[in-house]
Amino acid sequence: MFRNYHRYVLAFSRKITRSDDLAKEIVQDVFLKIWLSREKLRNSSNCSFLYEGCTQKA
Repeated sequence: MFRNYHRYVLAFSRKITRSDDLAKEIVQDVFLKIWLSREKLRNSSNCSFLYEGCTQKA
């Protein structure tokens, strides 16, 4: 999932925050949360939670 979506989620986060450093931090936090919740999300094919997580953090 990280390899497939990282660059898109990072670009989205940069657009929201207008800060490269803040965007990277947000994306790192979002992917960490996903990793820690991976059992709950195992069967989910919808990745909208990636973008929602970035929006909430920004």
